[in-house]
Amino acid sequence: MTSDQPFEQPASESTANDAFDVEQQDIADALFPIVGIAASAGGLEAFTELLKYLLTDTEMAFVLIQHLDPNHKSLLSEILGRTTQMPVTEVRDGVTVEPNKVYIIPPNTKMMLSSGVLPSSK
Repeated sequence: MTSDQPFEQPASESTANDAFDVEQQDIADALFPIVGIAASAGGLEAFTELLKYLLTDTEMAFVLIQHLDPNHKSLLSEILGRTTQMPVTEVRDGVTVEPNKVYIIPPNTKMMLSSGVLPSSK
């Protein structure tokens, strides 16, 4: 077949392939390691030393669990927040875990990770 017009690929094939590539990239971007670290009541120094030397763009999330007095407000988030450039927050029910952040379990709380969310119960 001869033609003066160049061959054109149907737009639907190109769009489908592009959409597939974007979807695959979104899935790859959404996956990241979640590192859980537990310590006894004396674990503050270990947490501090770890966070001091971690890069801020590890593409990992860190969930720190420390044995805390159930009857007192914890200052762990504030203390560790001075040690790293990563955001350090005490977990509130239903927080979606994100990379390059540090999450602290609140006192007197049971915590689990489910589908990338940290629901908690007292």
